[in-house]
Amino acid sequence: MRTWTTAVFGILLTLAFAACGSSGATSAPASEGPASAASEAPAASNGTGAAACEVVQEVGTVQAKAAGFAFSPDPITISVGDAITWTNGDSAPHTVTLDDGSCDTGQFGQGETGTIRFNVAGTYAYHCAVHPNMKGTIVVE
Repeated sequence: MRTWTTAVFGILLTLAFAACGSSGATSAPASEGPASAASEAPAASNGTGAAACEVVQEVGTVQAKAAGFAFSPDPITISVGDAITWTNGDSAPHTVTLDDGSCDTGQFGQGETGTIRFNVAGTYAYHCAVHPNMKGTIVVE
């Protein structure tokens, strides 16, 4: 029985090494950088090619807060074409990340802002990627 167990172990070990390849080269895992502009996430479309949302580097027409580990106001109701700027009032970084992944401000620290413009009517659920318990809703009319 001992010889059979040793033989099986030897075969499994040989198969394990063969699966790794014979060149000895290994691949490094892809590095993950901080979440950033919408270019990293696909923008949702209304079927006409217009992106439903886009991260912009301007002050929005509507002001909101990420403070006390909550978004306010909630919900936010805006018109098509409006941009919302969230200001971080906490010492921890936050993001505004649409649940469908179409837009993400990337992390912004205390006193910093993130802005998203909405080009298509609809209801958008969002969260903070750093603190998933922070959630909000945007209604675009």
